Amino acid sequence: MRPTVHSLQNSRVKAAATLRDAGQRRQSKKILIDGIRESACAANSGIEIIELFVDAAKLDVAGNDQLAQLLQRVPANCIQPITTQVMKKLSYGERHSEIVCVAKAPKTELSELQTSSNSLWLVVDHVEKPGNLGAIVRSADAAGVSGVVFTNPVCELFNPNAIRASLGTVFTVPIACASTQAAQEFLLNQGCRLIAARVDATVPYWNIDYQSPTAIVLGSEAHGLGADWLGEEIQSVMIPMRGSADSLNLSASVSILLYEAVRQRQARINRLQ
Repeated sequence: MRPTVHSLQNSRVKAAATLRDAGQRRQSKKILIDGIRESACAANSGIEIIELFVDAAKLDVAGNDQLAQLLQRVPANCIQPITTQVMKKLSYGERHSEIVCVAKAPKTELSELQTSSNSLWLVVDHVEKPGNLGAIVRSADAAGVSGVVFTNPVCELFNPNAIRASLGTVFTVPIACASTQAAQEFLLNQGCRLIAARVDATVPYWNIDYQSPTAIVLGSEAHGLGADWLGEEIQSVMIPMRGSADSLNLSASVSILLYEAVRQRQARINRLQ
C-alpha cells in the first residue's frame, strides 16, 4: 500500500478529480465511483479498478468488514490512502465518502449482453437525468431483468450521480447503449415481444401477457416514445392515471411494468409446481 497523501496538489488526486467532468470521462474511458457499496459492486462484477483512494483514518477502524473485503479484492499497488481533508475534496458533493475509485469504463455494446430462452429486457429511450437512470437500473436489478438497453441516452450511463442513485447496480445489471434500430433488431432476433408504454395507448398494461420473452420499452419523461417505437411488432400499453397528473415518474413506471411481468411469471411457476 502506498504512503498516505496529504496534499490536494498530488498528481494522482488531481487526475482523479478531473473525472468529475463528463468530457474527461469520455476521453479517458475512465469513471469515478464514490462509496464502499458502489465500489464493492463494481469490484464484485469484474470492473477493473485502476486506483482506489481510501480515507486513511478509516483503515484501522474495527468492524469495518465491508471496507476490509473491498481492499482485499484490489491489488495493493492500486490502493492510495489519503487524508480526510483530501477525501472531502475528491468525493462527490457533500457525501465525504470513505472510498473513491477510478475504474475502467465498462463496455456497453449489445454484443456483450448474454441472451436466454425466456428473457425479460428493459429498454429506455432518451433517458435524460442521471438520477432517474440510476433509479431505473435499481428497479431493474430488483426485478431480475436480463438486461437494460438504453437507446439514444441523453445522459451518461456511468455518471457519478447515476452510479450513486443505482446503489452500484449499474455494475451488477447487464447494460448496453444502442440506436433504436439496433436495439429492435437485437430484441426481435431473440423472439422478444416488444411492449411499449405510451400515453396515447388504449390497452392497460395488465391486459398483456409477459410470460414469453419480452422487452418492456419506455421513453423519456419529457417526450415519451417517438414514432420509431410504433409498428405491427410492437404492442402499445398504458398505465391508467386516476388523478390530475397525466404521467408518473419514469422510474415508477418502470417498476410497475417490470413487476407485472414478474408477477405473471411467478404465477406461472406456482401453477406448474
